[in-house]
Amino acid sequence: MGYLYKRTITIDDTKVSGAADLESFPVLISGTYDYLATVANGGKVTDDNGYDIIFTSDSEGNTQLDHEIESYTNTTGAVNFWVRIPALDGDAPTVIYMFYANSEVTTSQENIGGVWDASYQGVWHMNDLTTSTIKDSASTNNGTKKGANEPAVSASGKVGSCQDFAGTDDKITIPYNASLCPANALTIEGWINWDNLASAAQVPVSNRGDTDNGFFLRSLSTTSKLQFYVCNNPNWAGITSDDALNNTTWYYVFAMYDKSNLYLYLNGVSAATPVAETDAITYTADTALVLGCALPYDDTYYFAGLMDELRISSIARSTDWGITCFNNQSSPATFYAVGDETPVVTGTTNHLEFYRRTRFPGSITGL
Repeated sequence: MGYLYKRTITIDDTKVSGAADLESFPVLISGTYDYLATVANGGKVTDDNGYDIIFTSDSEGNTQLDHEIESYTNTTGAVNFWVRIPALDGDAPTVIYMFYANSEVTTSQENIGGVWDASYQGVWHMNDLTTSTIKDSASTNNGTKKGANEPAVSASGKVGSCQDFAGTDDKITIPYNASLCPANALTIEGWINWDNLASAAQVPVSNRGDTDNGFFLRSLSTTSKLQFYVCNNPNWAGITSDDALNNTTWYYVFAMYDKSNLYLYLNGVSAATPVAETDAITYTADTALVLGCALPYDDTYYFAGLMDELRISSIARSTDWGITCFNNQSSPATFYAVGDETPVVTGTTNHLEFYRRTRFPGSITGL
């Protein structure tokens, strides 16, 4: 297959919430690994874009796993990769394999759409730098910033870079798409970090129409608590966090509605007792999704702070899913362990190993 080296990646089952497998789970592989720098920078990767790094479910490298490169730094080997695990086991370690160093690979081996299952209607990494577009990795629901630097990019994201909302007129608008208007189930996930909670009520995510339809997340200036609302005009149903949020603190927000209850988790822990709600969400016609203020309902309540890795699903993701996402993204280094480097011998691709095997037969076993 042309790759010179491989390593195991062993996912700690104690960091996977629940006993049932989490199917098609996107795992974040994140860190700085000197061997993943390019050859010119003392590493072993040959392509400047990191294209000759792949992941497989088997040790022979025959079954490649879908992956997305969010960021790759060829000078240091710093990576943020998303890899779809077909079945993430909560009862036993899950082992996958990383192959790297293949001079024959000069084009991307990614399958970005394959990483994110069909129920993801938006996956925004929020790392777009100089453009005014926020790309959706899961679908076609790209967002448009108010301007190239409104909101501004921040290098201090939770996963790579993120968007920094000033709280005055910054916003990101995702045009209307029926896929972003699910009636019977909804999950919102992402990292949010508030600058000044007491300054005013702030709305990081809004799909609320003029007639009180849709959904939204908001923080309250009076209590600094977080609320998740779904609306069915004229009825509202909401859940409020028991505790106040803190300024300049990253929170992994997991807000879920399954047409039975509303759930709200912060940093992998239940933030409030579930609230019963059985009405379907209704929507105002052609309502956009807006990040950073109360639009399309109202051009006020601007969000001030950082936002990273926002996702919206048209299903009710399990709370085990949300907890595991937090465990993975908050501390990738403890979520999995990377094994020792092993040479890959396929024909004469690895010339050193081929020489050793032919010159000193029997000196290397178990490869």
